[in-house]
Amino acid sequence: MAQMPLLERVARLEFRVTALERLPDDIAELGARMTAAESQILELRQEMHVGFLAVSTRFDEQGQRMLALHKEVMATIDEKWRHTLVMHEDLVDRIKTIGEHLAPAGARGSSRKTVRRQR
Repeated sequence: MAQMPLLERVARLEFRVTALERLPDDIAELGARMTAAESQILELRQEMHVGFLAVSTRFDEQGQRMLALHKEVMATIDEKWRHTLVMHEDLVDRIKTIGEHLAPAGARGSSRKTVRRQR
């Protein structure tokens, strides 16, 4: 800087002083902008909290619905299974009755029957 002409050095110094004089106003403006940004961030945070809470509530509701549906389906399956067992037992009894009617008279008293096919 020592080799620059005096007028150029003075101009640079004036520019720097002017920038330094504006610094408090710039800092105050920055503070106001930071406060506004902070307020917006807090508002966004609150809105997101409410939104996530709503989503969580819906998931809980859907989970309860799925659990109720699962119980209903399992009850229906259990009912159908019991009905199938009753029908199976009835079918076994009918087959036994038919077998007893078709068996020779002497074989009706035996507990074990064998049916052979003729070739």
